[in-house]
Amino acid sequence: MKLCDAISRYVSYKQAIGMVFVTESTILRAFMEKVGPNTPIAKIDSDATLQYLNGRGPITLFWHRKHDALTGLWKFAIQHGWTDRSPLPARRPKEPAPFIPYIYSREELRRLLDGTSTYQHKWRKLEPVTLRAILLLMYGAGLRTSEPLRLTCADVDLTEAIVSIRFTKFYKSRRIALNGQLLQVLTEYDNNRRQTGQSRNGPEPFFTYKSGDRVQRFVLEDAFLRLRKHVGITRNARYQPRLHDLRHYLPSLTMSCKSARARFSRPRLEAL
Repeated sequence: MKLCDAISRYVSYKQAIGMVFVTESTILRAFMEKVGPNTPIAKIDSDATLQYLNGRGPITLFWHRKHDALTGLWKFAIQHGWTDRSPLPARRPKEPAPFIPYIYSREELRRLLDGTSTYQHKWRKLEPVTLRAILLLMYGAGLRTSEPLRLTCADVDLTEAIVSIRFTKFYKSRRIALNGQLLQVLTEYDNNRRQTGQSRNGPEPFFTYKSGDRVQRFVLEDAFLRLRKHVGITRNARYQPRLHDLRHYLPSLTMSCKSARARFSRPRLEAL
């Protein structure tokens, strides 16, 4: 059994029983590219497997995520008689300390927001007004990096002041009630996109370029990196401060729709 065929059958099986299996299938495809898709699964040795697991950098939590994905593949292969052994190391390295997110100060957040109008030239793909609205939504509603980018116009109900986040991490959905400040931010952005001729049809993306195409994650992350450097927010720590860290904060600006809006604690956007 070739590795490519084994992975294809394993992923199909997992998805057939109801798992989305996106991250795991990505890991398995990367492993396949590393050792070769036509390599017989029974011929894959421990050296090649360990080389893939270790990668080029220090051991991270993702090492264990890769190990778990490969463990599942080899259990499946052994059960089907494609091989009689697993090349995975018997002992796993100790998991590194949990990643500590960066907490932006109000002064840093103010610099980031002010910098959206000056950090880039006009020919840049992501408009300042769009970048600013995304940053405020991520910070104010505690969204993960990919979540605002997946929003459609139907997900953003400005009449009811509710944003629906669908099928996100752990394949769950949630609805977020917005206070007046975030509602104003999204309303102003929506008015701007309407004035530039963007569609407000339900399935259309909410955050777009001028062309109407959905904002891509790598474009957003590159824009934020340029913005962060432009306003002088840098640290020596690896990966930080990240765009994703905007969702980490202490006081809450939003709460679930089951809670009354009158119970909102200190508005976090009033000083920004």
